[in-house]
Amino acid sequence: MLFKVNDAEVCVPKIAGDRTTGVRLVSIDGTERRVVIGTEKSALIAEAGGALLLRKADGLARVDAAADFATTDFSTYDGDLSGVAWTSYVADYFVDSENLRYKTFEIEIDALAADDPGYSGPSGFALIPGTLDIVVTMVRDRALRIVNAATNSVRRVELPRAGSSNPMVVEGSIFLSNYDSMCRVDAASFKLIASNRLQPDVFFPEHNMSGRAFIGVPYKSDIMDGWWVPRPYSSDILFVDAETLRPTGAIRCGGRPYALVEFGDGVLFIIDHPFDAFQTAKVED
Repeated sequence: MLFKVNDAEVCVPKIAGDRTTGVRLVSIDGTERRVVIGTEKSALIAEAGGALLLRKADGLARVDAAADFATTDFSTYDGDLSGVAWTSYVADYFVDSENLRYKTFEIEIDALAADDPGYSGPSGFALIPGTLDIVVTMVRDRALRIVNAATNSVRRVELPRAGSSNPMVVEGSIFLSNYDSMCRVDAASFKLIASNRLQPDVFFPEHNMSGRAFIGVPYKSDIMDGWWVPRPYSSDILFVDAETLRPTGAIRCGGRPYALVEFGDGVLFIIDHPFDAFQTAKVED
């Protein structure tokens, strides 16, 4: 969604309808540029550990932002999945960034048994380190899925709300968005540990009614123990405790903050929904 490519620039999504080529990069001061990497259908991906990957039509490559976005192709791995300490699972690939190799593993959509097959489907993936368990969040579905690549088994983890996204595994816990809430699931037992509704109902004038609204993309802080949670329908960013997921502070930034990244000097780079405006905020002591 939104990730740092170096100490001054962020890769941001294209605006709907934008058919220009190249990756969209924006600096902290708002300067925007495009960098052509791969082909029009290539996608730049950031691993949880920070490595930049390029998903190509014919495979995978590592991207070195410090070397003018030079790419190094990965090789395919033909051995057994259990024989490698995989670093991530992205776009139908198990990835070993340390040794520049990958192995294709496609999740069977029908095996996920979506609550609403006509509309529900995967929205995000995350690998539980040291295992072959893939976390799968789902659109318009009341359960998280855990897919084991060795056995092809699928486990449901019931959630408070319908609709989940943005999975991330941190220190033995799975964190994710659950529409208007944030959830924490134990990565070993798959039990729901904490859940907190972070966005109250809002009034939608176009429909003349109140209803639920989604939160933005949670971001694990690098300088404090907790998560930043932007709220596009409240024009602010909450800071929530990593254990309880309860808010401990907030930044009133205005606009419709949807996703952000944090720089080491306490500056937050924020993109508004629907990705057509940017702003920054300073984290105060």
